[in-house]
Amino acid sequence: MVEEAARDKDVAIKPIYIPEDIALLEQVGALEILLKDHSTGGNIVWATGGYALQGLEFEAQHQIQIEQITGDNAQNIRKRAQKAKDEKSVLTRKHAEVFTPTWICKYMIDEADAAWMEDVGYGNSANDWKKYVESPRLEITCGEAPYLVNRYDAETGEPVAIEKRIGMLDRKLQKITESTKTRQTWIKWAKVALQSIYGYEFQGDNLLIARVNSLMDINEHIVAAGYKGLTKEEWLELADVVSWNLWQMDGLTKCVPFGKPKPENVQLSLFDDLFSEQKDDDGRGFALVRNWESNEDIEFGCITRRGKQMKFDYIIGNPPYQEEQEGDNATFAPPVYDKFMDGAYAVSDKVELITPARFLFNAGSTPKAWNKKCLMIPI
Repeated sequence: MVEEAARDKDVAIKPIYIPEDIALLEQVGALEILLKDHSTGGNIVWATGGYALQGLEFEAQHQIQIEQITGDNAQNIRKRAQKAKDEKSVLTRKHAEVFTPTWICKYMIDEADAAWMEDVGYGNSANDWKKYVESPRLEITCGEAPYLVNRYDAETGEPVAIEKRIGMLDRKLQKITESTKTRQTWIKWAKVALQSIYGYEFQGDNLLIARVNSLMDINEHIVAAGYKGLTKEEWLELADVVSWNLWQMDGLTKCVPFGKPKPENVQLSLFDDLFSEQKDDDGRGFALVRNWESNEDIEFGCITRRGKQMKFDYIIGNPPYQEEQEGDNATFAPPVYDKFMDGAYAVSDKVELITPARFLFNAGSTPKAWNKKCLMIPI
């Protein structure tokens, strides 16, 4: 009995090593899909200067290629918690990265779930679990997606046992395991669950980790449910969903990194069609997101909470508080959390974000008019 308990403990605390996950995903053919950027038609870009010393192809605006993250370069993609403390502090200071511990994620998701359940009258029907699995949720500026997938604590890197995972996808998969009886039904609803969770991120390395975590999480849950792991066909099908639902975007512009909105109402000339294949850019405009219910691709910037194109039951996250500082001697960085708050409320009625509290006292560097708007003080 003691030996059995020890073995169970060993399984529960098995380290999660992202380079090993990437190697597995390359072997089954899913890595190529996880690198796709459906908004541009190419791959996601690095969108960080942290790798530029390795060569021109590692600079921020360049697309991430398989050979740059596998083989001799396998160590390029690692959990942030595995980085040296001095490197992590630089990332936090210069790239506005934040590391949200599991206990905070749990507290926030618990609150958001409770509010959603109260709204829909959850618990009155035996099929309410299906409503829960289908409910669309979004994590903004998701980083490694700790609110979506809780394979490990984002702050410490410590692994989390399957039964203790608290991410939004984890909770949906746990309900599927409790409510289904066959592998076929489990997979069917796991795909629905995956289609219902969304997240966007600026940095390409973070986004790739979030995509890897989401796909690996499903495989780990199905094995824990007592079924065989994903088949190659399932790996590829689910990887396609992940590559759509976790997308690369600048949350302030709603464009892909280094992109800008396309000019509107441009007068086309008679000869435009003749030269339609000659582009002056690589398609870097607004970021696209997939509505799986209508099977449409939508510009995220066009989604509104009152519109009919798409809906999120709630939005959650820990967005950057201020703009990236330029240079080691920078003394002031303008706040941006107010812009992320406005952007989140534009697409959902329910928003739960970690932000500074200065605006509650009409203090800090956010615009006074914005402070008063949030406090409902007449301007």
